Amino acid sequence: MLTANHMNTPVPTATGSTFRQPAGPRSAARVRVVAVACALLFAHGAAAHGGMYRGPLPPAWSSPNAPNTGRPGPAIGPTAASTAERSTDLTRWQVWWEYNKDAYLSVKAAVVAARGASGHPTVRQIDGELLPALRAALEATRQPDLASACLIALGKIAADDADAVRAPLLRALRDGAQETRETAALALGITRRTWAIDDLVALVGDDRAGRKLTGREQVDDRTRTFAAYALGLIGERTEDHAARVRIVATLRAVLQRTRQNDLDLALGCVHGLRLACPPRTERSLQAWQLTDEILDALWTFARRKAGQGEQVVQAHAMAAVAKILAGDDSGRTAAYLPAFVEELKERGGRHAAMAQSAAQALGMLASPGDEDVCADLQRVARDGNDRQARAFATIALGEIGGDGNRAFLLRLLAQGHKATVKPWAALALGVWSWRARAAGSAQGGADRTIGAALRSALGTVKALEARGAIAIALGLAREESAAGELRALLAEHERHDEFAGYVAIALGLLGDKTSVDMIRAAAKGALRRPQLLRQLAIALGMLGDHAAGAHLLGLLRSGDLNAATLGAVAGALGQIGDAAALAELVRLVGNDDLPDLARAFAAAAAGSIADEYLLPWNASLSAGVNYKSTRPTMTDGFAGVLDIL
Repeated sequence: MLTANHMNTPVPTATGSTFRQPAGPRSAARVRVVAVACALLFAHGAAAHGGMYRGPLPPAWSSPNAPNTGRPGPAIGPTAASTAERSTDLTRWQVWWEYNKDAYLSVKAAVVAARGASGHPTVRQIDGELLPALRAALEATRQPDLASACLIALGKIAADDADAVRAPLLRALRDGAQETRETAALALGITRRTWAIDDLVALVGDDRAGRKLTGREQVDDRTRTFAAYALGLIGERTEDHAARVRIVATLRAVLQRTRQNDLDLALGCVHGLRLACPPRTERSLQAWQLTDEILDALWTFARRKAGQGEQVVQAHAMAAVAKILAGDDSGRTAAYLPAFVEELKERGGRHAAMAQSAAQALGMLASPGDEDVCADLQRVARDGNDRQARAFATIALGEIGGDGNRAFLLRLLAQGHKATVKPWAALALGVWSWRARAAGSAQGGADRTIGAALRSALGTVKALEARGAIAIALGLAREESAAGELRALLAEHERHDEFAGYVAIALGLLGDKTSVDMIRAAAKGALRRPQLLRQLAIALGMLGDHAAGAHLLGLLRSGDLNAATLGAVAGALGQIGDAAALAELVRLVGNDDLPDLARAFAAAAAGSIADEYLLPWNASLSAGVNYKSTRPTMTDGFAGVLDIL
């Protein structure tokens, strides 16, 4: 499984399904339409298993008792879940940003908007060149990283010839490596094709057909869990109501049977059910009834009496209910809001995860007019017992919006602790501005006040970690007057990789074309600094710089790259690359003289370029997720569904 650990940038891995925009099918007409949509999206402010690079963060899990898997990075295996403990301070603002950034950055949308249909790979490239290269590499290797990267890439390209993709995925389900089996199950869902439903239903149900698919007496729990997520991914995209009904019935039945020792499987079912919920644009009676069935299943699970271990999964079920209800105009929300408020207040001895997810849920559901709810969130943001709940409550206030929350966040930015409070207040103000602008309701004076406050904080706060959050907030707020200050900071702190990377991203958010030459020069000098190189390349992609992809391709062709730099280059190409980059990556995938790891990175990047969707396949899973309280199959910094490109 290729992960960020291979790049020396190991991280836990961003947004509700409403932010995901399709970029396919692969037809010129569809691409042209999407290019227009991308241009509009970017005008508003706008990463193998195939490992996910989410940013410059440390590993999310460590376990001294985990078995030695023989993989680079932390030794995390299927039996490590009960003993793994978080080693990272997950209350850092960077963790929230890396999970939630995709919709705010819209990197691929910016690239498509800048290059139009001409930069998109052709059907001939994808089906005639990439697909055979992936299949050949998969058939010839026994190395899990390369196999996993090829499987995920096959899922992303979802060729029109179903058998060309399905056959190698089914063969991988019988592989002796657990990692390969679970990746194959997940890749079936990443295709978003209904032809994969029968196989996934058999796997998640552990029935005779599922055991035959795996060639085992039982389908192992991790493979079942990945199959549950995969069913949700198909349900999220299908327009076939009968297919969605079958997915929901399967996941609901499995969820009802889960117990304390099935927590990963339960979590997969929770998120699968949420993803499979009919979109709010479907107004039919059938869609309404299915939505109610899903809400009932999730809420029943969330409220049943359970121990603290299960409450971690129940917290995700609560947040799943909120994601379904967000923006609902049917009146359903009123029935759930009081329960979220009670959980926020940490009453009844419930696990801290419940309060954390309640804060997130209220950010999705409450409105500025819910003054009592906003007051409760403000109290938690200021004085809450749990640091993560305080952080989530602060962001929730920015998501809700309104003048009262804006005033509170401005006070928090001015008066809060520099290291632990100001970064979150700044981010929340950036979110407030971004959402107000996206909704077309931003007031000029309000934006100027927030911008002035953020600029003041950028000048007075000295710690680079906090200043990084303020820089990102300025980008989210589109405070263009701060561009000069940010360019000066990039020049002054170019040797501080994390901070410089975030400043570059902020300039990308601002659309500051003046900074292109500076960022391009910094990228040329960052060859041995992969963390910074990737951030700089993404910023250039956001700014529409065609030379960024050419520079990365030149680095690939040079062959003078260590694993860390190779991972950064390939990962960046996966987001900003085009048809020219794909051709070079296909060549690397097929070059068996290269190390397997290099070929795996190339396969991951090629799959991302060929992907018909603008946001990463798991963006709707990572956005708004309670990453502080989760399970290894969702994220362990190495092998969870949020850790995969």
